[in-house]
Amino acid sequence: MKKRRVVVLAGAGLLAIVSGVGLRLTATGELVRWRAAKMSDEALVRVAAGESASYVLVYEAARRQERNGYLTDAARTYARAAELRPTAAEAWTGWARASYASGAWKSAQAIAEKTVAQWPDRADARFLLAAIYGSCLRYHVAREQLWRALKLDSGQADAWYTLGNLAVKLDDPAEAVKALRRAVELDPDRPRGRALLGIALVRAGRHGEGRGELEAALRNDPSDLEARLYLGEALAATGSDDDRQKAIIEYNRVLQFSLDHKAAAHVAAARVWLAQGDKVNSTQSLQLAVDYDPLNVEALKLLVETYGRVETTPVLERTKRQLDRALALERQRKSVEAQIDAGVDLANNLIRLGQVCARQRAFGDARAAYAAALALEPANQVARRGAEEVEQLGKRPRSQGEPPEALPAG
Repeated sequence: MKKRRVVVLAGAGLLAIVSGVGLRLTATGELVRWRAAKMSDEALVRVAAGESASYVLVYEAARRQERNGYLTDAARTYARAAELRPTAAEAWTGWARASYASGAWKSAQAIAEKTVAQWPDRADARFLLAAIYGSCLRYHVAREQLWRALKLDSGQADAWYTLGNLAVKLDDPAEAVKALRRAVELDPDRPRGRALLGIALVRAGRHGEGRGELEAALRNDPSDLEARLYLGEALAATGSDDDRQKAIIEYNRVLQFSLDHKAAAHVAAARVWLAQGDKVNSTQSLQLAVDYDPLNVEALKLLVETYGRVETTPVLERTKRQLDRALALERQRKSVEAQIDAGVDLANNLIRLGQVCARQRAFGDARAAYAAALALEPANQVARRGAEEVEQLGKRPRSQGEPPEALPAG
């Protein structure tokens, strides 16, 4: 009995010692943080660079550098903090975050992946990894990481908006509606929030709901031309002649003021004319859509169908060849995008994607692909030349007169 009591007392003594050490360490850490808070930025960074600097000092210095915009320096300092304390998840996350923000995406991805592997329940690390994947145009894996992060922290409106936009890019309107509805609930005053939700609803075939959201969005921002384009689609879907005329009015507004949606507006108007049996105006709208976007698959398909009934063989065959080229580029783009999503030869496949997008005249997508390739490999001269060529192509004036900017009134 006496021996057992000695053992119990010894155990209690060890526990007291361990607890005391923990309290002293905690107190020491708080003291270091207090001292760091009193230092100037320059003094803190200088002290943290010393060989004997503690983890707390180094980590605080990294945070200060990141806050002040010295991102490359912050990434190096966070890396040292992670080396001093390999179990500090916040240091690893900061290291990945500062690397990504500084433009070093390749190393940021590796660090973020390792962070998520070690701490799978850290939502901030998963949000960061999703952002890196999304920037590299790896949309499927970015969406997967976002879903996992949102299961851990579902109150982030920005993440729900990003998830909705990814779903739109992946042509999943049902998921886009779900994500964007949650985003609007969390942040109802966000610019374009209801417009994005309305667009997703229309793309999902829920035209009535989409119309309500888009009309509300346009009351707040009448200049949102993408919202007007989809409002036109929602109006045309009712089948009412009155709503179809309202749709044509919306499409005319898009044509008058938009730089990016002219081809889409002409295709949408052509569908209205086709529904009314007006082959003359529908054919004219489709031809104008192809003038703006020579590889617009939807417009070319409708033109081939229309020409097959009324046009001579040479015109029909020329349009078929144009459609074949557009479809071939579309297949090539999807193949390259699948390789990118899988992380295969990432920089080179991003360059290939930029080349395909440039041939499709999708200059915004081409710029994004080349920018991602350069972020992964800053010295890649092929990517740099491609980016410069796309900038010049995007500025090149049209080779023919601008098509008329207004549709017939009906």
